[in-house]
Amino acid sequence: MRPAPMYFLIELKHLYRQSWKMTLFKFGLLGLCYLSLLALGVILNVVIGPLML
Repeated sequence: MRPAPMYFLIELKHLYRQSWKMTLFKFGLLGLCYLSLLALGVILNVVIGPLML
């Protein structure tokens, strides 16, 4: 069984049939978007969470 990120990377390559360079670029960009949204969620939770108590 493959880890989820590796499976996603291979499926990106298979689905769009582009070079590894373009596939890795898309994979990195999507990862950066995901990480940014995760960080935003954590920051909002830290800032707004104590106000809800």
